[in-house]
Amino acid sequence: ISAPSEEDIIREEMKEREKRTCGLDRAQKHKFETKMKLLMASYKGDAGTISQVASSLVQKDPSLEDRIKPALQAVLGDLEKQLYKKVDDWLDFGI
Repeated sequence: ISAPSEEDIIREEMKEREKRTCGLDRAQKHKFETKMKLLMASYKGDAGTISQVASSLVQKDPSLEDRIKPALQAVLGDLEKQLYKKVDDWLDFGI
C-alpha cells in the first residue's frame, strides 16, 4: 500500500472544503464568497509580484533561469498552501 500523493491529498482537501461550504446558509455563503475574493486577490497580487521579480532577475542574468524556476514553483506552491490554510481557518473560526 502506497502513501497518497500530494495531488491526492490536495484533491481530498478540496472535496472536504466543498462539503463544508455546501452546508453554509445563504448569509454564510455570501460572507465566504466575499472572503474568498479578498484572499484570491491577495494571492494573485503576491504571486504576480513574485513572478515579476523572478522574471526581472532572469532578464538581468539569464544564467539564473535554471535555478530560479524550481525555487519559484516552490514559493508559489507555498503561497497557495498558505491561501488554503487561511480558507480552512476562516471556515473553522470565521463564520
